[in-house]
Amino acid sequence: MDLHLGRYVLVSRLYKFQFIDMTFNNIDFTTLGIIPQFINGILDMPQRKGDTFYDWGDEIEPLVSADDIYFGSRDIVLDAFFDERKGTWEHASDSLEGITTTQTLITVYGEYQVKLDSINIVKSYKGGKTLRIIFKELNPDLSGGLPTTSGYSGVRIDGYDLFTNFGLLVENVKNFEIPQLTASRQTTYKSNALSRYRQPPEIDVKVSGIYASKAEMTTKINQLNALLAKEGLRHFVHKGKGFQCYMTEGYKVDITRLRVSVSLKLKVMAEYNIEAIIQEVLNRIELEARPQSDLAVTDDQSAAFVKNKDTFKAADSGKLNGQAASYYAKDSDVSGLRSTDFAALLEQATPDL
Repeated sequence: MDLHLGRYVLVSRLYKFQFIDMTFNNIDFTTLGIIPQFINGILDMPQRKGDTFYDWGDEIEPLVSADDIYFGSRDIVLDAFFDERKGTWEHASDSLEGITTTQTLITVYGEYQVKLDSINIVKSYKGGKTLRIIFKELNPDLSGGLPTTSGYSGVRIDGYDLFTNFGLLVENVKNFEIPQLTASRQTTYKSNALSRYRQPPEIDVKVSGIYASKAEMTTKINQLNALLAKEGLRHFVHKGKGFQCYMTEGYKVDITRLRVSVSLKLKVMAEYNIEAIIQEVLNRIELEARPQSDLAVTDDQSAAFVKNKDTFKAADSGKLNGQAASYYAKDSDVSGLRSTDFAALLEQATPDL
């Protein structure tokens, strides 16, 4: 029965199959003949606005306090098909054109406070049109909760494994190239100049994920956004190296059904060797396990090893068990080791232990 309509029935069926339930300002788009198909931008991380660093001339200071961080708006892009069998385009466009205030956009991903920015006709067909509708979310909510950290393996940001916690598989990590020199603060008459200091380098991290549902996708990506929107520097760990970094440019989250792809760009303020730090910690723990003792007690069978003194007496060399005196930690060193907060040093990315 449908053959006489040819390809238009097929087009209608195709769009019906890809239909997305969505309302704006309590208006169901389908009542206007607008059939939503694809939506993007709804999980994007917006770009920071205002100053993101201060150039002191000989160093770059990242501006990452809560008072410094302010994000721009987010564009939510809806691709749709207008079916002229449902009404006229004039009626549909007039119904939406007059809505100029912030209203609620309800989607399968959640609810968003947006303004209708524009509607563009991409292509006209006999019996319909393809549309691109752009909403603007002026103040995206990036304050979502965070999951529990998952340990110390894999590619991590602040201890959160990108795959375990956010469902994102790391496809590629591009280490930073040589960044540009900063502008010189010293000027010379009729002479161009550049500083000998460079802009902060950047790391590009390409990730993708496939989720069981749109709800899971929304939760995981919103958590990632919340993490990268936090004040302070982030700690990115990849293949035994750590980087103190922060994000300023934001990123797009490309959505294809239940799959997402994201490219993160992180500005690096410091680099440190995680494996070297861990080895240093292990070395110090090993020293603590064999403290030097007060060997004034001549009975080398005595179990009493009294800590406090940093030297051995030659008469008590039997207690060295064949090791040199340097094999054992001096108690003064061990005392300092016990008072060292290694977790804080790692958190601050301080390589000088």
